[in-house]
Amino acid sequence: MILGLVSWLLGRPNPAGRLEGAADANPNADVDVEKLAAEARSDRVTTEVLSNEHDRSAYPLTAYLEEGERPEYVFRGGDLMISDEAETLAREHPSRELQVVVSTRRVLFVMGGRRSDELWEVPLADVEGVYLDDESSRQYIIVESERDDAAMTFFADVTLNMNPTEVREAVEFLETSATETGESEVEGKGDAEEEEEHHQRTDE
Repeated sequence: MILGLVSWLLGRPNPAGRLEGAADANPNADVDVEKLAAEARSDRVTTEVLSNEHDRSAYPLTAYLEEGERPEYVFRGGDLMISDEAETLAREHPSRELQVVVSTRRVLFVMGGRRSDELWEVPLADVEGVYLDDESSRQYIIVESERDDAAMTFFADVTLNMNPTEVREAVEFLETSATETGESEVEGKGDAEEEEEHHQRTDE
């Protein structure tokens, strides 16, 4: 299970051998935080949240965003559970808080730590399914994903959020975005294959 999870983590090993984020994060990166907050779908994506003024992680969320990436939703969370194809379950506990960032490119799970953060990412192209489980007293965003023939399912406890309607909106956004991304990739592969076949026929 541990070996299967390594490829889903961002960052580099620390002396203890754990993979942690923020190794290459730049808290002073030239990011227009006000613009990101204004363009987000959710009113809860504020400059305070993006800049980590509430001290929920070691680094601000903006330190983990790629160039051109826009956060649409940010949810506060508790534990993050991760299951593989063998249904082996790993439970991750943040030292501070879990933050679930739904962006235009991926789902980013930021496990807030004291000195650095642990990061898990699922690009939209790897999303196989996304659901909201709110049938019990707790709310979970569930993201099913596959990368390099390795399936992983992420269960993010987002019970701390008091707006289930917005969580549902984020799930719907992910479903639509993941489908569109998958269709674009399929079309791109098809075009590439057609071009390769054309070159082969030309060479003959």
